[in-house]
Amino acid sequence: MALTHEISDRPHSAGSPIVLAKGGQSIAVTPNGKTVYVPIISLKAVIPIRTANNTALPPIPVGDEPFAMVVTPNGRTVYVGNANSVTPIRVSTNSSLADILVGNQPARMVITPDGRTVYTVNAADNTVTPIRVSTNTARLPIPVGGFPNSAAITPDGKTLYVGNLNDATVTPIHVRQNSCRHRRHPEWQDGLRLQLRRRHRHAHPHRHQHGPPADSGGRRALRYGRHTQ
Repeated sequence: MALTHEISDRPHSAGSPIVLAKGGQSIAVTPNGKTVYVPIISLKAVIPIRTANNTALPPIPVGDEPFAMVVTPNGRTVYVGNANSVTPIRVSTNSSLADILVGNQPARMVITPDGRTVYTVNAADNTVTPIRVSTNTARLPIPVGGFPNSAAITPDGKTLYVGNLNDATVTPIHVRQNSCRHRRHPEWQDGLRLQLRRRHRHAHPHRHQHGPPADSGGRRALRYGRHTQ
């Protein structure tokens, strides 16, 4: 059983703990400060906490292994990163919406200052997935370095920086174009391209009755290096 500690108004003093289920590893707060959200891995759910009286509300079902979270600047939606998907939560009703398929193991989630795009840092796939907030749809993933596990966006919202643990590198991503500014890795991009094609066909079989368009050499191609917002 996990305990979330309330911090009182007095400096450096803890209030009474709020009892939750076991497995909470992160936390997020709405901009108006009215609600705290805690993902609970053991429940496959997120527990909201009403800050007015520090009361835990009923769990909100999400996907497997919920961990990373981000709240939109307008406070309307909480995005929860699961094992290989993202669950949007409508704050006004504390209800979950349809899952959004992303890469494997979203270790970190960030949102642009204008609230238009959420980025999931997919540690197991070495990619970053942009999500359009207005439609809750995932764009094609952006390749980065090895085992990305951290990210931050500049205050002007122009550049996303992604930290890659295994490479000891940081990949800058041009937010407007959703393209990375680093050297390519052709040795693993072909495998990633095939994996993405299979996943997209499985999720949307009716869209691929005739397959993706062929390139000039007659080969089937899936472009994902640059994306248009």
